[in-house]
Amino acid sequence: MLNIDLPPDCYFIIQFYNYNFTPKFFLTRFFLTLFLICLISMKRLLFSYKKNVAISLCHRNFLLGLLFFLMLSFPVKSFSQTSSNEGSEFWVAFPTHEHDYYPDGTLGLPNLSIFITGSQSSSGKVSVGSFSQSFTVNASNVTEVKIPRDEAYIDISESDKTLTNKAIHITVDPGKPKIVVYAHIFAAQRSAASLIIPSEALGKSYTSVNFKSTGVGKNYIVLVATQPNTKIHLLKGNTDLVPGGVTLPKVNDVYEFTSEDDLTGTRVVSDVSECTSFAVFSGTSGSLISNGSCVTKTIDPLFQQCYPTKSLGYNYGLVPFSTQSTHFNHPVRTAGYHFRVVATEDGTHLTINRAPAITLNAGDFYSSELTGAVNSDSFIKADKPISVAQYALSQSCSNQLADNNTVGYSDPDMVILNPIEYNISNITIFSSSRENIREQYVNILIKTAVAASFRINGQKPAAAFKTMKNLAGYSYLQLDLSNYSGSTFNLKADEGFNAIAYGFGNVESYAYSAGTNLAGNHSLVAVRRADNTVIDSACVNDDYFFRLTLPYISTKIAWQMDANELTYYAINPPFTEIRQNGKPAYEYMLPRTAAYDIAGVHHIHIVPQYPLSECSNSATQDISEDFKVNDLPDVKIFAGEIECQNTVTFEDKTPLQKNIKQRIWDFGDPTGGGNNTATSQIAKHTYTRNGTYPVSLTVINTSGCESTKSVRVVITGNPSVGFNTAPVNCVNKPVLFTYTEPASGALKPIVWKWLFGDGDSTISRQNEQIYHSYKSAGVYQARLVVIGETGCPAYSEFKEVSVAKTPTGDFDFKDVCAGNAANFSYKGTPANDEKVTWDFGDSHSTSQNPNVTVSPQASHVYTLPGSYPVSMTISSLSGCETRIVKTIHIYNTAVTPNFSVENSCIGQKVSFKNTSGIESNTHIEKIEWYFDTELNPDKKETYIYPDINGPYFHTFPASAASLDKKVTVKLRIFVTDDCFYDVSKTFKLSTSPTISFDPIGDICENAAPIQLTQGKETSGLEGRGYYSGEGVTTDNFFDPMKAGIGSHLLTYNFISNDGCPNFASRQITVISEPVLTMPAAITITQGESVTLKPIVSGSALTFKWQPSDGLNYDNIAAPVARPTQNTIYTLTVSNGLCESQSTVSITVFKAIKPVNTFTPNADGVNDLWTIENIENYPQAIVQIFNRYGTELFHSIGYTRPWNGRYNDQEVPAGVYYYLIVPGKNHEKIAGYLTLLR
Repeated sequence: MLNIDLPPDCYFIIQFYNYNFTPKFFLTRFFLTLFLICLISMKRLLFSYKKNVAISLCHRNFLLGLLFFLMLSFPVKSFSQTSSNEGSEFWVAFPTHEHDYYPDGTLGLPNLSIFITGSQSSSGKVSVGSFSQSFTVNASNVTEVKIPRDEAYIDISESDKTLTNKAIHITVDPGKPKIVVYAHIFAAQRSAASLIIPSEALGKSYTSVNFKSTGVGKNYIVLVATQPNTKIHLLKGNTDLVPGGVTLPKVNDVYEFTSEDDLTGTRVVSDVSECTSFAVFSGTSGSLISNGSCVTKTIDPLFQQCYPTKSLGYNYGLVPFSTQSTHFNHPVRTAGYHFRVVATEDGTHLTINRAPAITLNAGDFYSSELTGAVNSDSFIKADKPISVAQYALSQSCSNQLADNNTVGYSDPDMVILNPIEYNISNITIFSSSRENIREQYVNILIKTAVAASFRINGQKPAAAFKTMKNLAGYSYLQLDLSNYSGSTFNLKADEGFNAIAYGFGNVESYAYSAGTNLAGNHSLVAVRRADNTVIDSACVNDDYFFRLTLPYISTKIAWQMDANELTYYAINPPFTEIRQNGKPAYEYMLPRTAAYDIAGVHHIHIVPQYPLSECSNSATQDISEDFKVNDLPDVKIFAGEIECQNTVTFEDKTPLQKNIKQRIWDFGDPTGGGNNTATSQIAKHTYTRNGTYPVSLTVINTSGCESTKSVRVVITGNPSVGFNTAPVNCVNKPVLFTYTEPASGALKPIVWKWLFGDGDSTISRQNEQIYHSYKSAGVYQARLVVIGETGCPAYSEFKEVSVAKTPTGDFDFKDVCAGNAANFSYKGTPANDEKVTWDFGDSHSTSQNPNVTVSPQASHVYTLPGSYPVSMTISSLSGCETRIVKTIHIYNTAVTPNFSVENSCIGQKVSFKNTSGIESNTHIEKIEWYFDTELNPDKKETYIYPDINGPYFHTFPASAASLDKKVTVKLRIFVTDDCFYDVSKTFKLSTSPTISFDPIGDICENAAPIQLTQGKETSGLEGRGYYSGEGVTTDNFFDPMKAGIGSHLLTYNFISNDGCPNFASRQITVISEPVLTMPAAITITQGESVTLKPIVSGSALTFKWQPSDGLNYDNIAAPVARPTQNTIYTLTVSNGLCESQSTVSITVFKAIKPVNTFTPNADGVNDLWTIENIENYPQAIVQIFNRYGTELFHSIGYTRPWNGRYNDQEVPAGVYYYLIVPGKNHEKIAGYLTLLR
């Protein structure tokens, strides 16, 4: 390492290079540097070759002046502004948290999870106490690390003590991208979360934000040591809450201060003897946040990491928590929110929504509790740095528009807001659903002018931005994250915005800053020299320098601009004082070194020393930043072969096409009449003139680096071609085109494309004569395109093709018989310059009957039959003509007409058959029938090109008398219109019969056949009549059984003695008889009844039972029968026409009547127990029992009555029990009998 101490009198040299640093003046600066060094001091040269070589510039050495010059002789770019919440090292504390109970009564102890996300994939480690866990996180995803409670949780009993190794430490692996960290405490219905600030943004002075205690929870401030031997004071006004301060000896030591008092406004500062940064967390272990007179019992903890005083601002926008809910159909959280504003300096003037200013001193705070919760947006402005926190209300007090059952989700929470000036334009956030969060939101505050550029995960938000009422020029958005998948979200806009993430569940909530830029201990940027613009990366050929901004004056700065370069030291370096957010800051210029001529990421390590006036002891700040230098695009141009019409295709072959932001082609042809530039990867340009053209491509990549490359293109022309055609041509006549070869013969054509000028074209692949017909007269511009072996076309000049009108016309004629004159007529009138010539195609013509004549109208006689071609030629003076050819048929006359007649009955079709003698191949044009030449001589029926034989039919209508009469019929046969033959015949027309057929009634299917007599001939004609149809017998009977059920058509036919027939028809319907099935024979006991259930089918049925004795009804299908004697019932079923009958027999048994006393004393009187009518029940079972239940008698059937004995012994006189079972379907009979002796 090379250490160079620069005395103050040398720093004007550094300033000289800082502001005049370009390689162009390399030699001038070199010699000027040597001269200045020599003037300052001529002291002896001192070298020390050890691991570290120390050389005092100007006073000691000439050579190190050279080294110092080289260090300053290379230009630099930009990259970093303030610190954001992305970082590589974080500390988190797990403060006291009031426990809750789950619904089942289980104790819910608080837990803490670290959630890690980021815009790039990264890895690292989370550790606390003895716990250590590595993590990886993918870009735009989230990784959760659950922290063991016992390792990190600060129990209330551990308050006010220094706890060793209780801090949660998160680090990113070396060389890995920065991450975003959130901490979330949760258990049962408790939840609180905070954005975690990276170590580089921590400070040595904070102001605590809390909320008043409620008797349940306590206020707390948690201190975390990030450096050893950290001493901190908690100052409430002038009172040191921990007398003598808090000392944290080791990194990761934690101290929690708790109090029943509201700790808001407590200043947390490093001891004046220390220059150490540390982390601070504040809040409450549990709070009730109500509104006005509302009383609530639900609490939630408050938990936020405090921002250092240096990161506080002057302007804050407050956006209400969303009143929309996906779980309730009415607005929620309408009561609004509370806020607190804490002053960090005396005499702070505070303005809220343009109300009169309020003056606060350091540690004082204003709370909206004084006036009530706020339910609209707010704007808070101060003239000195302030801290602002926003609070959600307890659930039962959160909604003014609903009762407790439908109030909506909410509960106490606190989020410390970021000032508007510390906004961020691109951040990846995490939204938690722990423990039972049901609704998740993000509030966005942004300038109205750039609101349209805001995107979530690359998409426009579904909801619309609302205008801030109290902050002109700003809008806000309450973004419902339930409309988006996942738990991480990328928020991005063209300019910076402020955002908080929050969530609500049933009596549960959390809120934290979604991301921010923080005022860190430093700012290191690269600045382009040309326009003094801050840049975040550079190209290898850019000219820039680095500007380091510190919040203090540094007495010594050591910097290493690249890991491969030496570290240089500057003692009391010069600076420029500026103001940032009302505070002084100091700018230092650093050079761009030789390492920055190489593309890649360069690690800058800067260690500035704190001035003695800031701390009691000197200390250093370690600053590390990465700066990326981008390589220039390696431009590569591909120029294709020169195409037809001198078109050239160019392609950008530059590697890494995806990194190209813009390309600009210059085709070197600004006067060519076309577009001389293009921006696509593949571009075409057509050159209109021969020559050499410089073509350049400028490529700008996504890093903004630009490079240009050029190529040369040489354009040569193509030879011209020609063709010939006739000077005059006719419409619809082929026009000949012939190709003429160029004189050079270098074209070597392979394709000829003819453009005829009328929209038609043709392509030929050989040199041949081409014909084309034009459809209308006129002058056409024809052209020939010839494609040679190279694939490029050669063009002829346009040539006029004159096309004259071709005469048009037509003619009429009729076929005739041989020997008759055929007349030919031109349709219309020919033009004055047109001539009509006829050729009749008759080789048998004579001079008196010539074959050719000139006239619009013509006549010719053909002497022999046959077909002749007749042509008409129309010619004009221009030489165009049209010839029309048609065929005329000349017919012979060999026809002998005749016909025959059949069925000549009046009122019926009469059949006529053509029996004429006609030679084969004789043309018949038509025939005509005249069916009554006497009464109607002109009335005819005509058949064109008929079936020559027929038959042809005609009906002669009946007269009133319908008597026989005679009629004359004529047949005329046409060979042509003027060549025909006639024949006439007279014949008798007979009278047709007149028939009547009376209706026939319906008949039953089982009826006997009936004689058919309903048909008659009524006019008195003699003849024969008969019947036909289904079921009709040869002797004219109708058999319904044979015909079958249904309707049948019967026809009465009559033929007169003259053979004239006629008929008439009638329908007859055969009706089916009802289907009847009676039940089997029935047996009942006298006095019993039975329902008769015949099976019947049919429609419209009536019923009749005979006899009716013993029936309840005799006219229903199923009557109840109670006959007193054996009876046979007959059922007649009728459908009105057909009847069915059947019977059923009922046998009536008389009732069993056992006597109740008998005397078996062998006197021959009443010696047996008798049962009257038992003989009707041969299967009856008879049983007798004594009073003890012993069966004394048992028989099936009672053919041998009981004689009063049991086991051949007389039973004693007394009373006995009997049981008689007559049989199936009969009731049992039981009773007592008395036996007397």
